Amino acid sequence: MIATIVSRFRQIVRAQPARLAVVSDDHALTYMALQQRSEEIAGAVQAWFLAERSRRVAVTDVIGIRIEKCVDLYAAMLGVLATGASYVPLDPQLPPDTQEFIAGRCGCELVLSLGTSAEPPNSCRVIDVRAQQVRGTSFEPSAEILPTDLCYTIFTSGSTGNPKGVAATHANVLNLTDWAIETFGLGPGTQALQYSTINFDASVLDIYPTLLSGATLHAPSAQQRMSVTALENLCRRRQVDHAFLPPTLLGALAPERFENIRTILTGGEPCNPQVVRAWSSNRKFYNLYGPAECTVLATCKRMNASVSSRNLGRAITGTRVHVLDAEGRPARRGELHIAGLGVTPGYVADSATTASRFIRHPRIDASVLYRTGDIAELDEAGDLHFIGRKDRQVKVRGFRVELEEIEGALQAVGCRQAVVKLHDTETLVAYISTDEPVDVRAVKGRLQQLLASFKVPQFIVQLAELPLKPNGKVDHDRLPAVRLEAAAGFETLGDIPMDENYRSLAALWACTLSIDAEVLSPASNFRDLGGTSIHVLRLLDAVESRFGINVSFIEFFNNPTLQFIHNLLQQPENSSCCQP
Repeated sequence: MIATIVSRFRQIVRAQPARLAVVSDDHALTYMALQQRSEEIAGAVQAWFLAERSRRVAVTDVIGIRIEKCVDLYAAMLGVLATGASYVPLDPQLPPDTQEFIAGRCGCELVLSLGTSAEPPNSCRVIDVRAQQVRGTSFEPSAEILPTDLCYTIFTSGSTGNPKGVAATHANVLNLTDWAIETFGLGPGTQALQYSTINFDASVLDIYPTLLSGATLHAPSAQQRMSVTALENLCRRRQVDHAFLPPTLLGALAPERFENIRTILTGGEPCNPQVVRAWSSNRKFYNLYGPAECTVLATCKRMNASVSSRNLGRAITGTRVHVLDAEGRPARRGELHIAGLGVTPGYVADSATTASRFIRHPRIDASVLYRTGDIAELDEAGDLHFIGRKDRQVKVRGFRVELEEIEGALQAVGCRQAVVKLHDTETLVAYISTDEPVDVRAVKGRLQQLLASFKVPQFIVQLAELPLKPNGKVDHDRLPAVRLEAAAGFETLGDIPMDENYRSLAALWACTLSIDAEVLSPASNFRDLGGTSIHVLRLLDAVESRFGINVSFIEFFNNPTLQFIHNLLQQPENSSCCQP
């Protein structure tokens, strides 16, 4: 028999029809009941195509699914696949224009939903999967399903403003599934949490390895996903022992309250060292890396307290990874490229972007290579280490800087969350959250021990929590706008002795740094306010022109405050030069 998700699921149903397959707050289905429910939905889809399109379902058809987490969600997914079609998740929270774009890009004409109150995209019709006419609908397998046929299309954020649709095949998903079942020891008796929404590709790792191994899938409601206490109670009550949870969420949870979970998977963004230490004690903890374009993940590393939080490990079964320099040659450090059974066919209805990211490089690999845009480094043991995104590589004072490297350093010195952005082409601003308020100057001091000086952020903004997207990643667009001068956290000009020398010095600093003089104080630090070596030279030249004294570059660089220069001006040998 040809291996597809459909054929593999039917094998599991035959082997253990009475075992629980999926459990949600409202219901639970055995494997046999899940198959029967999925075939009712498949029959309803077939009937719609015959009635409305006068034809059978084709393997090229894409069916939208807009169902909150419940047992019918998984029945709908399996039902669509049983017809030979593929599915595309449609999040009701997306703007109508975005839903319309996704449906149009996929050629989606039909949406499966619970009820008909939520308006579908204008181009789509709706089947309420709980409608009475769906119950008992007969299903006859018709289309021959091949491993190369599409399973799903998931849309990821795009640089042009429109999301990109990544389409994966049955073969793509089965390669991931078989590896996960073997690596994590999934099987009858495993109680797996299905935390991710189906709009995100991590859900594929939750769902198919569980249902194709005979394990039980536990689906939290939207309310349970958003409440730490409710999630704790669910996992304890249902004896959940296997879960994928994003790093940011793990940082907010107490490991001792999830003692039943023996295997934790995480990925999607770098873990901080505290999360690794907390969650790798007395359980298996895996860091997973991979883009949606390569079917969820491509590498895996079992973590412990002694392993770098940025260690991506090695390629999973059926996958090959290559680190290439800018000339496309193998290198120790460079852009990560992925090949193998997990590489998807590309982007839906976007041949230009597909051609630019899915490339041929016969000297490196006989298969298609996916250019990840991630910079990685190979260590001597053969493990990959994540350095940062190519598109988050910025230039600061002429130096190339990986923003993720700085974020990793901030996490290493105790920040629970950290995001670094470049402001006005030359100023690095860090947003951090910590368990307790911290002294920003102390944080900078520790960073200076880990990073080159040009990589240390000039400003560090403390927030109670960083804003998150629904998938648990930090939402960069919702980080608060910062008035950089105020972010330095110093006293205002009201604390400054208002003699003429201070006024003149403040004016020179403000002019040199292009800031408001009123934010300055005796303790103001020239470098913290964005002053570079070039700025120092300009300032000292202006001080000499205005006051007639020569300030040592080295002395000022070691004491870069207004108070230092003012003290020099107060010295008797210089006082005659300072008269207005």
